[in-house]
Amino acid sequence: SLLDVSYSKAGSPNLSAVNLNLYGGQILGVAGVAGNGQTTLAKVLSGHLKPTQGKIIFEGNDRIHSSPKSFMDMGVAYIPEDRNSDGIIGDMEIWENAIMTEMDVSFFRNRLGIINRKTSFERTENLCETYDVRMQSIRQQSRLLSGGNVQKLLLGRWLMRKPKIIIACQPTRGLDEGAIASIQKLILHAQQNGSAIILISEDLDELLTMSDDIAVMYNGKLSNPVETSTTNKLAIGLQMAGEGF
Repeated sequence: SLLDVSYSKAGSPNLSAVNLNLYGGQILGVAGVAGNGQTTLAKVLSGHLKPTQGKIIFEGNDRIHSSPKSFMDMGVAYIPEDRNSDGIIGDMEIWENAIMTEMDVSFFRNRLGIINRKTSFERTENLCETYDVRMQSIRQQSRLLSGGNVQKLLLGRWLMRKPKIIIACQPTRGLDEGAIASIQKLILHAQQNGSAIILISEDLDELLTMSDDIAVMYNGKLSNPVETSTTNKLAIGLQMAGEGF
């Protein structure tokens, strides 16, 4: 995948000629102080915002309609920064959140569009067992899950679709150490299965540990990625403060 875009609109951090290449099996870490355009970048990459200028090329195709649905159909998974507001609907039950992305699949509904609860419950039980989502019942409200289990539900929901690209925004922020390890393990497993991953994080230790390459966002601009093995916290920290931009 190739990205060369700008995004300029009042009221949100803009992007200025952001250019990046992404390959299957790669984890690209994106560092930066909050508010420098990382969330805008994630939304553009997941079809939630349409670039005001430039192109996104996916597997050679440059005629891409910017919408969450079309990006989902291409195999793009989006783990939003705010898991509770943007990731799940807290008042809906776990099984409802688990199949929310699958309403195009006839396996989960009949020809009249009525949800097939049997297959939906089976998918949810399988998801929760596979990705260790700990809950009392798949019929409980999703907001009653702990932060780590919400994130495992979210990530598991996408991983069952076998995504080609995963956009992960702050996927471990606010979680306890056990949940952090579980989420990182799931992301690394997805990488081994060939997914390309953009890992947006303010945790430099996480980025240095997990990423193959690291780029820095500052004031809407993205630095050229460098191999993680050739950089360190100090160099990244200086870039985050604007050095080189």
